[in-house]
Amino acid sequence: METALPLRLLASSIQRQNETLPTDNTALPASEIKPSGKLVTMSDVAQAAGLSRATVSKYFNGGGKLKPVTRELIERVCAELHYVPDLHAVSLVTGKSNLIGVILPVIADAFYGEVLRHMEDQARAVGCQLVILCSHNDPAIEEAAILTLRSMKVQGMVITAVASDRNRGLYASLAHEVRLVFLDSYVVPDCNF
Repeated sequence: METALPLRLLASSIQRQNETLPTDNTALPASEIKPSGKLVTMSDVAQAAGLSRATVSKYFNGGGKLKPVTRELIERVCAELHYVPDLHAVSLVTGKSNLIGVILPVIADAFYGEVLRHMEDQARAVGCQLVILCSHNDPAIEEAAILTLRSMKVQGMVITAVASDRNRGLYASLAHEVRLVFLDSYVVPDCNF
């Protein structure tokens, strides 16, 4: 189990880092920000820019009429702080994400590797990203992967279905929530294949 050691080291490193994070929510001016392991938040950007959080939020949501000088200030502070919006938080607020879920039976296969390359190119072209999970041809793992992607509020799922009837009901309920495409397999004769 060579992969277990790096994962334990990473988990240990994250735990140590979290123990040293500051507990207050105050941010320093942009020129005084030093890497501390703390993720920069929208509130940090607002404080460093001397603006309200609502103004910075309007900038990122594209709403409201902001003066060009305010937009430039926010952009400059974001660049200085290396701020990027938290896509998970955005998906919680909006109820959708820019993610497309992919569930494959194996990842280390030339066919699926080539398919993934093209899928990623197409997703990137429309501003989306792929989340790739492996079912290992196990219906229980496939179900867990589907539920994980569902909780991530993906826009759609591309699935190479496991040859089992176990998840047919789940596919039927998902068809009303997200776009489903079956790759190199099909569940019912009239599905998107």
